[in-house]
Amino acid sequence: MKIAFIIDKMRFSIPLGIAYLVSLLKKREYAVEVFEMGNHHLNQLLKFRPAIIGYTVFTGSQHNFIQFNQELKERMKFYSVLGGPHPTFFPQIIGYSGIDAICIGEGENALLNFVQLVEKNKELPEKIPNFWIRKDGKIFKNFVGPLIRDLDILPFPDTELFLKKFPHLKLWKRQEIIAHRGCPYQCSYCFNHAYNELYKNYSFIYRSRSPENICAEIEYARSLREIKSIYFVDDVFTLDLNWLKKFSPLYRKHIGIPFSCNIRLDNCSEEIVSLLKEANCYLVHVGIETGNEEIRKNILNKNISNETIIKNVKILNKFGIKILTENMLGLPGETYKLSLETLKLNSLIKPDIAIASFFTPYPGLKLTEYAIKNDYFEGEYEKLPVNYHHYSILKFKDKKELNKIENLRCFFSFLSRNSNFLFLLQKFFSFKNNGLFRFLGNLWDGYYLMKGLPYKIKIREFLQFLRIYLTAYRN
Repeated sequence: MKIAFIIDKMRFSIPLGIAYLVSLLKKREYAVEVFEMGNHHLNQLLKFRPAIIGYTVFTGSQHNFIQFNQELKERMKFYSVLGGPHPTFFPQIIGYSGIDAICIGEGENALLNFVQLVEKNKELPEKIPNFWIRKDGKIFKNFVGPLIRDLDILPFPDTELFLKKFPHLKLWKRQEIIAHRGCPYQCSYCFNHAYNELYKNYSFIYRSRSPENICAEIEYARSLREIKSIYFVDDVFTLDLNWLKKFSPLYRKHIGIPFSCNIRLDNCSEEIVSLLKEANCYLVHVGIETGNEEIRKNILNKNISNETIIKNVKILNKFGIKILTENMLGLPGETYKLSLETLKLNSLIKPDIAIASFFTPYPGLKLTEYAIKNDYFEGEYEKLPVNYHHYSILKFKDKKELNKIENLRCFFSFLSRNSNFLFLLQKFFSFKNNGLFRFLGNLWDGYYLMKGLPYKIKIREFLQFLRIYLTAYRN
């Protein structure tokens, strides 16, 4: 049986969720292909004629997938399956025309089970964990099954298929790796609290792969292309100190490639940072979110003080590890004055890269519920943008205040390193946010991101990265 996966646009990175599914299905000898959404891949897709088509859907992109799926339904017969964050936290999407099934939560075992049942019975199953099924006008809602406890049993994500299909990926010499799954924290702006609630009847959420298994995957990835850096995309890389003690010397001995990872600044002791440095960590992503402690603690449910942030940034500086801060502007009820507190804190700690985005009220988030309750958002999820870097969808009492915040975001990365220019630039911040400001902001962000790489890139490669960055990643 043939299965196809549709992605909206191939950017820099291989979508690991789909790559894991591809690998698992190919291991069971199913024919699997990946296509970009659009006319340029449509003829290939029609010729492939899959029995099942899967879409990984993020909030904001759902309408493009729904429309594309409806058009495909007019051209050929297949079962459509939507998975990913949007169907998981907004399962009502099953009601749209042309959608046969949605997969909620962790997808590997669930989708394999679905495919096997379809192959066996030649029809949609009604009872299957993790799935909502629409069949004969009825919707069958099933419970979620247990998470995969031993992640080492999964085959490595199939990156080879993507490299063959999209050769430009070989230019990007950074490999993304999942070392851990799950997060025990309850930040109101993050999906993890809703995900944990989904699996509340099971005894474990946070799981780790063995360091040996991770190193083996990187060796496999290196056999396919040149890799000069690794990015561990886990929500928090350093939660398990005992695991980190095993990982650090093993990674340094067998791999040694510079890597980056996500950490929390309340989980950042000298011992942890020294282990990261020993393993050759060159950059950490840290969530500042806001410069206002009260908002961070009481609204975002992230109880990290500014004092802790400043203290632990000094530890990272001591060990020579670069810092990328992640910040949110346009939080519910935020003013321009409050957003300047976020810039001020970044200017104080001087990260190598400071990235700001707008809070987007995705379904299932506690902060979204807060925004709806306090009349900052009307719950119109169909209006949410794909890109959360360009503008805010929340309501603001003063349009000029919103203009200032949106324009500040454009120059946030530059101003965090050059705060003396604020007095000059903010004279223009009352202007309506426009394409020129967004373009300049994207350029500054891209410049600092490229500067933060642990290796030098050629001019030709830089121009190609810039094109993809501006036309796909930030478009």
